[in-house]
Amino acid sequence: MDTNDDRNQPNDDVQSEPVEAGHDDATRAEQLEGVIDQVRGDLLLGHVDDARGMVRDRLADAGLGADESDVDAVLSAVQGGTTA
Repeated sequence: MDTNDDRNQPNDDVQSEPVEAGHDDATRAEQLEGVIDQVRGDLLLGHVDDARGMVRDRLADAGLGADESDVDAVLSAVQGGTTA
């Protein structure tokens, strides 16, 4: 019996840490672009009942300010296909 099989070896193809690792290295503009991409994707999939509320939640989750001008900028970028 071979006790040195591949099951006990690290697999470089497997994600071993959260996707968000390093998220705090992103600039504010990069974080906003990420929120815009997330919201745009959710809208395209039809997963949004309240886009304004979802944008507020996404901004808060990203640790970004969620004042109404930020929410408006994200929604405008999502609807216009541009960046905030």
